[in-house]
Amino acid sequence: MNNRLLYLWAIIVLLSVASCSGGGATAPLPKAYPRIAVCDSVYVPLDTMGRHLEFNAGAQVSVDSVGEGGLPLWLTADYPLYKNVRIYITISSYGVDVMANRRERMALNAGDADGVLTELRNPYGFSSEVLLTRYGSMTPVQFIAGSGEVIVSGACYVDGAAERPDSVMPVVDALYADVIHLSKTLR
Repeated sequence: MNNRLLYLWAIIVLLSVASCSGGGATAPLPKAYPRIAVCDSVYVPLDTMGRHLEFNAGAQVSVDSVGEGGLPLWLTADYPLYKNVRIYITISSYGVDVMANRRERMALNAGDADGVLTELRNPYGFSSEVLLTRYGSMTPVQFIAGSGEVIVSGACYVDGAAERPDSVMPVVDALYADVIHLSKTLR
């Protein structure tokens, strides 16, 4: 009986030692996915056509077109740090039909994807709606803001957001923060 216990003990020790030999299975992988760098939360003002908008300092904003009398006004904010990321913005005269059209456009852009709608009012008389669609949309962040005088609306275009949303999530979160800041400081 004593020999059996000694034999069993020897087998347990040998199995324990053999299982701890390494084999490389637990070693960290030599490669990892790169971390996406995002723009700092630093904002610069853009005053155009009597409107004050604040954009991320990492964005390059251009006035694409100005209609007769200054409205509608089309702007594009390009983010060179990110690849193929833009915010397209339209400033137009206020109208109930224009608000309805912009809301319909936001719904069409989101498609069947679930989204989170954030509503806010800023001290300058603008009421804003910001739609965040994390999965399944090339325009994961959209917004509309109205003051009774003008409507400011826009959509953030992120190339690849629909196909690989997890890998661009840091960019989408940064754009969402930028649009929330824009909505809070719009005048």
